[in-house]
Parts: sequence; C-alpha cells; structure tokens
Amino acid sequence: MAFRELMLAIDTSSGCSLGLLTPLGETFWVSHAERQSAHEILPEIEKMLRAEKINVQELNAIAVATGPGSFTGLRIGVSVAQAFGFAHGIPIIAVSNLALLAYGASARHEKVEFNEMFLVAEEARGQEIYFGCYKNSPDGGIVAVEPEVVVSLDEVVYPIKHGVKSCFVGDPWFTGCGKENVFPGASKVRSEIESKSIKHLLDLGRLRFLAGTVISAGELRPNYVKEDLDYV
Repeated sequence: MAFRELMLAIDTSSGCSLGLLTPLGETFWVSHAERQSAHEILPEIEKMLRAEKINVQELNAIAVATGPGSFTGLRIGVSVAQAFGFAHGIPIIAVSNLALLAYGASARHEKVEFNEMFLVAEEARGQEIYFGCYKNSPDGGIVAVEPEVVVSLDEVVYPIKHGVKSCFVGDPWFTGCGKENVFPGASKVRSEIESKSIKHLLDLGRLRFLAGTVISAGELRPNYVKEDLDYV
C-alpha cells in the first residue's frame, strides 16, 4: 500500500534525529550533540519542510520517540510534537524507544517471524536497565507483551514460552551479565545508531498511523518508565 500522507518523526532521547515521510520518499537529519537539540530542532524541521515545499499544517501525523532516555532530551521532542499538535490539530504517534529497538530487530529479517519474542534492554543508572518484552504484530508493527520496567539484570523476569524464538536486543546483553545464554537458539542484536533508529521510527509510525493508533497532543507524555525519578 502506498503511503500518501505526510509524517514528521522526532527523536530527542539522545542527541536529535528528525525524519520526514512524503509520497516521494524519506528525508533524515541526525545530530549527536544533545545540548544543541533545543536550539537546532525547530530550524531543522523548518528547513526539511521548506525543502519539500510542505507547510506544518499539512502534516497528517507526527511520530515521536517518547523514551526512556535523557530526561531533558525527551522533554524537548515531546514539547515540539505537542506544540505542533496543539497548534494545527495534528495526530501524534507515541513510540517507546524500547519498542523502536524491538521493531528494528524484527526488521533485520527478510521474512518476518511472528512467533519471535524481543527482549529489549537499555542502560538506566547504576546496575539497572530499562526492560521491555515485545512481539510482532501484523498491523501495528510491534506490540508490548508486558509493561516496561526498570530492573537490575539479575532481577529480570524472562517471559519465555516453550517453542517461541527469542531475540535479546540492546547493548546490556553484550556485557555477559544477563541470563540470555540459558535460552538455546536465542539471538542477540545491538542497539541501533540514530540514522537507523529514525528510519525505523518513520516506518513504525507509518504502520501505527494506518492502524489508527494515534493520540492527541494533550495525551502525549514522556515515557520515563520509572515514575519516581531520582536523577535527570
């Protein structure tokens, strides 16, 4: 199915990444300097839209990576998406960064395996990780099997079922501290660099938009996973 809508993707969870999906293709911009995100994001969005001769109010949706990630960075991306959403009534597609990693891992195969379980880990603070479990969905791209949590590697509960293939996604699994090796046939995939991540945000955002999984600007919130923050 051809995607005829216009969609902007924003990820400021670490650095700043932007993507624009049009009927003619995709455009990307990535900056690794997190401290410059607040100053650069609006001019860069304006530049991308101007290059494609698109006005902000013409956007059909905005896909935004909601975290977990940098506390300050997340607020930048969410605030920009909310501002555009409130001003122009643009639907928002909120995507967890853990779901984004799971989707990237699922896209590594030419043939999608719908029985595969993706166990995603991202470093939090100290010995803790952000942990989420996902599986493929034929319409929404990827769906959570259980709520995301903040936990130590030693305390992770692995929701592995008999006969279900498992894939461990994220850099923490490569430290040798987890128990992923006890699952025969399990594969491991490292976290993506920003250029791949923003492309996957556009792709997953497109699938969720077509499935009608959108929210309003007023419903958008950063996904800190850990509600009682003791750090920023």
